[in-house]
Amino acid sequence: MNYIDEKFKDILLKILDRFIQICNEHNLKYTLLGGSVLGAIRHKGIIPWDDDIDVGMPRDDYEKLLSIADNVFGRKYKLVSAYNDKNYVYPFAKLFDNDTTLIESKDFFYLGGIYIDIFPLDGIPQNANKRIHRIWKIRYAATNLILAKYSFNYKKQYYFRYLIYKTIFRSFNNALKICDKYSQKYPYSKQYNIANYFGAWKEKEISDYSWFNPLKEYTFEGRKVWGPNNYDAYLTKMYGDYMTPPPIEKRKSHHSHYFIDLSRRYTLEEIRQMGY
Repeated sequence: MNYIDEKFKDILLKILDRFIQICNEHNLKYTLLGGSVLGAIRHKGIIPWDDDIDVGMPRDDYEKLLSIADNVFGRKYKLVSAYNDKNYVYPFAKLFDNDTTLIESKDFFYLGGIYIDIFPLDGIPQNANKRIHRIWKIRYAATNLILAKYSFNYKKQYYFRYLIYKTIFRSFNNALKICDKYSQKYPYSKQYNIANYFGAWKEKEISDYSWFNPLKEYTFEGRKVWGPNNYDAYLTKMYGDYMTPPPIEKRKSHHSHYFIDLSRRYTLEEIRQMGY
């Protein structure tokens, strides 16, 4: 069992605090998602063996945050998306601590810092077949965002997948446009169901609109945060018996940390010179 480092945890919470402060100042709506909701209910904070915080925002609030980020977060924090960083490949945003360094994968050699994930929340059609088709179409395009910039360069065994990517999507920008087109077709506020299309749990990321509207306040590591009002329905769908912790051997983070420094921001050149 791997418990999160206390300094790492403190950095995560300070990022969350800054995010919440900006949301409050600009009247932006947000909610905890996934394991962060589970942590709030079962542990009153971060799951002891987890190492991230996930939040979601209705699409309009998410887009507004992206538009004002450069002017409101200051030097210490950086909101990164595929629209403001040519090396970033995810169709959702991360809020980084600029005084830390994190490279998660040797193959996906992206220079970032300790972060929280910020996901856009969108509407999703009521028809079950249309739902499944939309989710898988979006996820396929999202996977190819990574193929576009990294897999062909660092993993030659992905060459066949790369050719498929080049044939269907042709470019990183085209794959990103497909993600946007299919995820934003159904407005958040006009659907009975909403989805975090870019979350890890595929169809389990579909929620009833009423679970998140209105939101409910929870205690999270001693601070007040917003989450779904019907946490039981949400967590049961996501995890089943969510109040029973996993076996000890499974209590570990699902993220990798190829290079990490909690106290300094390195350049890629410096990291390469160290042999990474």
